[in-house]
Amino acid sequence: MGITLKNLLLKTIPYLLSVIGGITIFLISLDRVKDPNVSGLIDNIAASLLSIPLVFLLYDYTNYRISKQVNRTLATNISDKVNSVVLNIVVFLRHSLGLKVNVHLETFNKLQDWSIKKIAQRLKITRAEMNNLRAYRYEIDEILYRASRGNVLTSEQTQILSALSREILHLMTEHNFHRDRVIVAKHVRNIILHVIEWQDASATMSAGLEKDMPDDVSDGL
Repeated sequence: MGITLKNLLLKTIPYLLSVIGGITIFLISLDRVKDPNVSGLIDNIAASLLSIPLVFLLYDYTNYRISKQVNRTLATNISDKVNSVVLNIVVFLRHSLGLKVNVHLETFNKLQDWSIKKIAQRLKITRAEMNNLRAYRYEIDEILYRASRGNVLTSEQTQILSALSREILHLMTEHNFHRDRVIVAKHVRNIILHVIEWQDASATMSAGLEKDMPDDVSDGL
């Protein structure tokens, strides 16, 4: 609160000085300047000093309104992009774990109860899916970069997406180089948990999982 008040005072001082200077010059011209030409010049200077605060206040207000609208639009776009990429990760998990059900919110949450052993047994990641996963991680990193410039995401959402990106990187490294199925399964489970965390942090995401997934039910969880 103290820092905000200090900034406000510092920003207000030039405006106050300009107003005081304009009024002072105008009053001096009334009593001491008899030449109408000089008096007119001084009046113009006084009027300019008095108008400066108004001009800058209007500029600041306009800039604030524009920035607010830009941030709102940016927030909407980023929210849509995040929900889209997370839904794509859900599709990746659905395919790689061999699920053939429509992954609603309730059914997806059940995946957090799967053991590492069960995930390792069911897990099968194709080269095409791994390429898609790499693209999803790139999208998440791009979203985090853009969001950081506008303070669009909350700190919790930023932490979740950062952790999700990191787990995807670990999964790709393990799958491509070491090929330990148990460790890969651990990273897959962590990805599942981060997706569920994102659901809790984003009501839009929860709604998206309910309506955006393909509808081909032929097997259960």
